[in-house]
Amino acid sequence: MTTGGAPVDADDDLERLMAETGAQADHAIEQGNRRRQALEWANSQIAAVEGTAASADGLIRATVDQSGMLVGLELSPRVRTAKPEDLSDAIIVVAQRAVANARSQIRETYANLQNEGVIREVPEDLPRPPSVRNVSVPLQPEPSPEPASDWKPAPSDWQPAGAEWKPAPISEDWRQSTPVDQPEPPPAPSQPDEDGPPETWLDRKTTW
Repeated sequence: MTTGGAPVDADDDLERLMAETGAQADHAIEQGNRRRQALEWANSQIAAVEGTAASADGLIRATVDQSGMLVGLELSPRVRTAKPEDLSDAIIVVAQRAVANARSQIRETYANLQNEGVIREVPEDLPRPPSVRNVSVPLQPEPSPEPASDWKPAPSDWQPAGAEWKPAPISEDWRQSTPVDQPEPPPAPSQPDEDGPPETWLDRKTTW
């Protein structure tokens, strides 16, 4: 076989063709492995996605997983003064914003794959993040605390005016120092005379 007058060896053409084909096959295999690794990385990233959002005043914070399921909810102690209906509405809005955050992360992962040539386009059935306006929790004024009592006992004779009240000390020998009223003993019974009791004097004859 001749080309332009110069002989060409068929074996050389075959070897060159096989080398080109082998290089293309190696490139295709390398691209396939790279694409498979990229898809595995993307799936692991998507599985670990957690969407978070907080209310505008920071009193509510919600966390959802990659499917949009609520997995965390944090409430500030200050929300105890909010009306139940206002609090529930705010929680719903914050949870929806957390879902939007999770979907945005998933779409960003697919967009990176598309930019690197791993996939041709982002899946059409991939949900788009909703647009939800942020909210704050309307709080009611807290009740005023009751004033503390400043009552103190009036100063007495044994305590100077203006001094801090303290209980009077108890003496250890209070039993000896404190007089105790004892009841008077009953009168002793009268002793009888030799001639008999006094009641018989009127009945006796007196001898002079």
